[in-house]
Amino acid sequence: MKFKLTPEQKAMFRTTYALRDNEHWAVWICLVNKDVKSLTELTALFDSSYHELLPILEDLMVGGLVEQFIVWEWDYGDLDKRYYRATTAGLIWLTRIFDELIPRKGHGRYDHHGRRRDLNESKPMYNM
Repeated sequence: MKFKLTPEQKAMFRTTYALRDNEHWAVWICLVNKDVKSLTELTALFDSSYHELLPILEDLMVGGLVEQFIVWEWDYGDLDKRYYRATTAGLIWLTRIFDELIPRKGHGRYDHHGRRRDLNESKPMYNM
């Protein structure tokens, strides 16, 4: 039986697959916290080689969590001049994950009592 995924479901699958193990999470959280890192800085930070980090960074880029850029166009072929940072979409995704796991009162899907509410209505979905 084959399932057809919507474009949104495919994007969510790519994002969650990009964070499939602890190494991927560690690199991504480092980029979220440190803003911009070069490939050389990442290899020194994680005490690893380019060959270990490049597949992880490529997975994170496919998932839309990390973007790669260069400062000068003549540095295009140089691995040491590649810089990486977390994307805005990745930061929004992280915020939504934390909002689901650790609800903040009065924000998003929860009212000021911490009860889940319907986003289309101003009143809670259920009363306790």
